[in-house]
Amino acid sequence: MGKLIVIVDNIPAVRDALREAFEAMYERLVAAGDVVVEALPDGPSLLARSASQVPDLVFMDVDMPDVDGIDTFYRLKEQYPEAARGVFFLTGLAGAPTTNQRLDQAVVDGAGGFMSKPASAAALEAVAERILFGR
Repeated sequence: MGKLIVIVDNIPAVRDALREAFEAMYERLVAAGDVVVEALPDGPSLLARSASQVPDLVFMDVDMPDVDGIDTFYRLKEQYPEAARGVFFLTGLAGAPTTNQRLDQAVVDGAGGFMSKPASAAALEAVAERILFGR
């Protein structure tokens, strides 16, 4: 199986746009089956998907109903510790003190990092290259 990138966002337009951006970015690798890009609506879906293949890279929204992205990160890390460093948060909440504290703690606890929405394609690609290919 190829490297798995999963986008987790409760807003369909956001997750579809990110999925399409990564499919275009890695068009040849996707066509060859070396990279698989999937989009999921929430944290529980990510946890269920991870049972069959642990993602190499997860771009996850923080503000989602029921289980937020940070709580999902800790659940994923508990079940699949090797997935932790591949989790990267995308948030429109950066700047909110409690969110920033939780994001900072998640990074200390092993998450790959976070950035504010909207993120540029270049910034997303830089993260993907570093985490997927060590570049």
